[in-house]
Amino acid sequence: AGSGARMLGHPLTVSSAVERGDAVKAAADKREAARQERVKPEGDRRGLHLARHGLVLPGEEGAEALSLAELRKREAAWAQKKEKLASPNFVISTTRLSVRNLPPHVDEKILSSLAVSAAAGAAAGKAGGQARHAAKRNGDRLVRQVKIVRDEQRRDARGQPRSKGFGFIQFGTHEAALAALEALADNPAALEKHGGKGR
Repeated sequence: AGSGARMLGHPLTVSSAVERGDAVKAAADKREAARQERVKPEGDRRGLHLARHGLVLPGEEGAEALSLAELRKREAAWAQKKEKLASPNFVISTTRLSVRNLPPHVDEKILSSLAVSAAAGAAAGKAGGQARHAAKRNGDRLVRQVKIVRDEQRRDARGQPRSKGFGFIQFGTHEAALAALEALADNPAALEKHGGKGR
């Protein structure tokens, strides 16, 4: 067993408290650093600069809103991803997102609608409602494909294969994918009316 503060067998991370103004500045600096990370470095043909984008791990801003079980899942998923990234054959898509923690009744139509709304909102930016509606009308250009992974062995009340609670969204552009990621990641309100939280 290692040294340091522990609670219920788990190591605690202890850091100094800071003044509110300093905390606000540190959060702004962290957001700017994350934005800079999204800029593709020279020679990065595998999209590795996107590997951690949108991922919140223990001790990071936003982690306090997540359950211990969710944080453990994220750590395990990040460890698996790092293992894959060690292979030069592994490439991170600039237009495809994976979506987890979907409620069982969220289907491709609902997920597609959420993705189009998120990408269209960012595409329209602050241009106003008219631009946002135009972007939504062109949703097929923003979102190319939505796939929810299903269990063929288990059926729902309608006899359809049950959702495994995760899926993928293929966007038309990198900008649309980033906009949707930033709008939907760790946003409990995004799926609230559909009965769950997407992460």
